[in-house]
Amino acid sequence: MFKKILIVLMIGCFLLGMATKAEVEEIKEEAEKEVIEDSAAARDVDEKDVEPDFRISAAKVSNLAQGDTITNVIFGEAEMTVSKARTMGVEGLVQESSDEKVKVKYPKVVMVSDEDIIERSAEAIAKSIRFLDVNGKLKKEIPVQRYILGKQSPARISISKNEKFLAINTPIKEDEKGIWGKNTVVFNSDGDRLWGFDHNLVTIYLSPNGEYMVGQGWESGPVVVYGKDGKTLREIENNGLNDISFSDDGNYFAVILEGIDREMKTERYVDRAYADLVVVDAQGNELWRKEKIAKGSATGAEVKISNGNITVITGVGEYKVYHFDKDGKLLKTEQGDVGQLRNFKD
Repeated sequence: MFKKILIVLMIGCFLLGMATKAEVEEIKEEAEKEVIEDSAAARDVDEKDVEPDFRISAAKVSNLAQGDTITNVIFGEAEMTVSKARTMGVEGLVQESSDEKVKVKYPKVVMVSDEDIIERSAEAIAKSIRFLDVNGKLKKEIPVQRYILGKQSPARISISKNEKFLAINTPIKEDEKGIWGKNTVVFNSDGDRLWGFDHNLVTIYLSPNGEYMVGQGWESGPVVVYGKDGKTLREIENNGLNDISFSDDGNYFAVILEGIDREMKTERYVDRAYADLVVVDAQGNELWRKEKIAKGSATGAEVKISNGNITVITGVGEYKVYHFDKDGKLLKTEQGDVGQLRNFKD
């Protein structure tokens, strides 16, 4: 656009010496017309590239809690007329006509707690999960095991990366050292129960396809991949799970696993530590790994899968960034920094 404007203005300047006043004004008007037309074209491209984000107002969402406190919301998407969207409290519909159809994000799953629970816990622990239709009508409510001081540990809710699935992890057995048995039940965002089983994992990560989950137990036990029938698909020995990322379709995932070089003669833990990048498919098959991709303090590495490629940034002291394709081929290596590590998952 600027090249075209420059050419028009240069021609105008060249003609100024021999043009009449009327002709000069005509040249200026033509140049201004070019600027307006090109700017409008640029705006049209920008507006087409950015899809409007129409969603129900925060006030309307808050009303759905019916006196409780909302701790988390999963939004669904539905197509409707602008007229209906306005009656539902959707914002940002000033210029749209009433009969035009738009895609609206509405509260599909709402997790609620109450002030009593929140006051006694540093975390926003839910007491129930409510599944709603597009009109805000309650379809199903699932209670969640609540926190009772000294008697009962609360259930935790895990949500998949794409927010299509969620799991309720309920402690069912405890000893003097803490929880050592849990029951996990997986639901889709419509509230349908899909599968569940008992296990002893401390933290779990649910796949975006809802078919399996990954987790680790107490005391740096193996990373375990469980299928939806409760069958162990794979165990990966390590000293700690640093980070995990799933592909968008859930067909594979990547983990940063910490190891210890026990043959190294030093008492400093950090000197002996290293991290491996391991990629595993949905059936538990190890596809490939990169051993000792980070060492020492750099073992605080993070991994991210985006557009089929796998990126790793190492931690403190290195900040190296590695880019791999799905098959493990190194595409490039570059130097990162602390800011890049801090914003890596954004």
